[in-house]
Amino acid sequence: MSKKVVLVVDDQANVRNILEFNFKRRGFDVLAAPDGLAAITMAVNQTPDLVVLDIMMPGIDGFQVLEKLKSSEKTREIPVLVVSAKGTEPDILKAMQLGAKDYVVKPFNMDALIQKAFRLIESAPERKEEKPRTNEKKTLPYPIAGFLHVKANIDSETERDLEETVLALASVVNSGIVVALDPEEDIPSLTFGKLARIQQQVKRTGSELILATNSDSHRQTLSDSGFGKHFKILPIPDDLWEKEKGEKQ
Repeated sequence: MSKKVVLVVDDQANVRNILEFNFKRRGFDVLAAPDGLAAITMAVNQTPDLVVLDIMMPGIDGFQVLEKLKSSEKTREIPVLVVSAKGTEPDILKAMQLGAKDYVVKPFNMDALIQKAFRLIESAPERKEEKPRTNEKKTLPYPIAGFLHVKANIDSETERDLEETVLALASVVNSGIVVALDPEEDIPSLTFGKLARIQQQVKRTGSELILATNSDSHRQTLSDSGFGKHFKILPIPDDLWEKEKGEKQ
């Protein structure tokens, strides 16, 4: 059975990356478009099974993309799931009138969003016979906003960049943000202290940092330092870690 294809359309790279990563984890192939023109071109040329569409974009906005997709015989049957920070009733009504099948307001819950995507693809007229993959091997039992690889020492510049990245993710995804700890690195308690400080900022957004590690040394340092109480700590599947490391090389 061929994989379902999702076209993710958003002018913010962080949002595109978050969505692409999570849809791929659930067995989808993903196309990514940074603007409305690219979205229309990809939809016409590759006819994805679902379009996940932002509204506020420079140039051709999401409403215009919807109009174009629904006016073309080739793309009008593709279900569109709008994901936008524009959450007023007129905005939602306009999108639905233009042909969107569902509307999710940022920040969103990743797991709920993907379940909506499954349902929309299942109910698409020409694709009912194909069922999405629901059984995953060795996955983390928590929605993932992204992998952030933490090495042994975090200097002030790296700490600032890490904090900015995490808070940017937290602003659009109301779920856990996994920080993957490199099992080959001996991470000092000072680094965990800096992560605990960032955790305080993240929790104010309604999200949280989750540490993923298979290292007994990491767990011991967290326990001995007292910083472990600030985090959920989950094992990370070896195959998922190796795949992620390979993509970064």
